[in-house]
Amino acid sequence: MKWIDRADCRPPNSSTSHGQAAFIPGLVNQNLAKPYYASYGWTQGIDFYCNCLTNYYNSLQIQLKRSYASGYGVQLSYTWQDAVSDSANDYDILYNRPLGRGRENSISDHGLTIAQNYDIPFGRGRKFGSNINRFIDYAIGNWNLSGVTTFYSGLPFTPNIQSYPSGTVRPYTGDNNRPNKGTGSPYASTQNRDHWLNTAPSDALSSAFAFPADNTFGNYGYNTLRGPIFINQDLSVAKNFRITERFTTQLRGEAYNLFNHANLGLPNSNVNGNNAGAITAIAFGSTMRRLQFALRLDF
Repeated sequence: MKWIDRADCRPPNSSTSHGQAAFIPGLVNQNLAKPYYASYGWTQGIDFYCNCLTNYYNSLQIQLKRSYASGYGVQLSYTWQDAVSDSANDYDILYNRPLGRGRENSISDHGLTIAQNYDIPFGRGRKFGSNINRFIDYAIGNWNLSGVTTFYSGLPFTPNIQSYPSGTVRPYTGDNNRPNKGTGSPYASTQNRDHWLNTAPSDALSSAFAFPADNTFGNYGYNTLRGPIFINQDLSVAKNFRITERFTTQLRGEAYNLFNHANLGLPNSNVNGNNAGAITAIAFGSTMRRLQFALRLDF
């Protein structure tokens, strides 16, 4: 078991734009709110390269291992991790930095991996059936199983509003599509690929979210929601045949995502409008079940 605590700065090529207009409610000519317009007439964006964006990573890592004995070995690795960073969006940094700071969207809270190997104790030279006929042994003896079980909790994401009621006045800059926190749960009572979030049709919002007041930014936190979990089981079956002292053959079958579990990707982060809260793709790096067979000759 070990605890990892690391605080890092972003690399020197991190940048923010210092040519953006400050938000002033009711302002018509946005150039007047740009920091270098009055003095120099500059209206363009100006990138500022700095080490001003920060992140940190803390984790608890536990590993349990049973050394290979009696034909069986297993290693279990568990990680609890907390990775927090600034949003990559300039408007979060410039207008409300606390609302633009939260969990890294590519790192889950929990991760578990279990790797196992098992020599089935039947066949010539093993605990059971050590004296069986050689040809029977070719068919049913001396098989080996190995598998990897993987689990990750859901990845973080940030909700946003796709459409507003007629007449709504939004800030002309900044993260102006984030909702306010509501009173209800942000997740659907029965979560599935068609309805992951507690959403409402058309321009309405459910009890979980609220429209910000005119010319104000929403207060819903950055990356505070979680997507579906990831769970996968890979399995391989192998058998070695010794033809002569020089030649050995291995017959091998492998199944990726053995149980054909659909690991869903992140939902549509819109909380109203088209496909609000729906999931339309599988998770990055996942596949549906794949089978692979191989015959290898070693000499």
